[in-house]
Amino acid sequence: MESRANQIHFVFVGRLKDTQLLLTTLSNPTMQDRLQDFTQHATIILQKQASQVQSVDGQRLKSDFTGLSWHSICDKNSILYGAVTDKDYPDDLCSQFLRQLISQLYDKSIELRRDPQSQETLRELSQHKGIVHELHQRYRDSRNIDKSLQALQAIDRAQGFMQQNIASMIQNRQQMFDIEGKSGDLRDTASKFKSQSKKMERMARLKQMQMKVIFALLAVTGIVLLYYFMF
Repeated sequence: MESRANQIHFVFVGRLKDTQLLLTTLSNPTMQDRLQDFTQHATIILQKQASQVQSVDGQRLKSDFTGLSWHSICDKNSILYGAVTDKDYPDDLCSQFLRQLISQLYDKSIELRRDPQSQETLRELSQHKGIVHELHQRYRDSRNIDKSLQALQAIDRAQGFMQQNIASMIQNRQQMFDIEGKSGDLRDTASKFKSQSKKMERMARLKQMQMKVIFALLAVTGIVLLYYFMF
């Protein structure tokens, strides 16, 4: 007999705009007598969430009802995805289940991608209960999935580390470009300074020559005047 701690019993998808349940699936057939209670409480959760001022994309909520845990996640289009589990079912595992449900429903449902608020979305999602059953089969044994989740988390950490390294490399490359640009500016400034220095040096030499010529002329003029007055 399967351990109750490994059970996902009920899955629902609802729209906050009109508190309409778009999809409900009883994942555990042994809970058939509680289907009506599950559906009613799923609607209550929708109504409570819809009354909030703002629903945060990716916000994870959890509550208890009739001895079971109720997990839910809201997406960017104000669609709520929920799962009812035993209290011992791992929270992270249920969140992973719901996120994969979101991803696969958007991948399979054209109407959900095009207009999540339309009536066609309601009719189309009801045809995708097979996705829920397939995911439930994959997530029904938490002991095996825990290992997969740990592997996925390790991959996520590795990806995060790689992204940080890439960002650091891009930043260092940009800094290198900035340094090269500043070096080019310094070279241009040095070249201009050198050119101006040579120009000033030529002007100084010209002035020296002019002074020498003036002194020479003054000396010749003085000699001529002296000779003139003496003789």
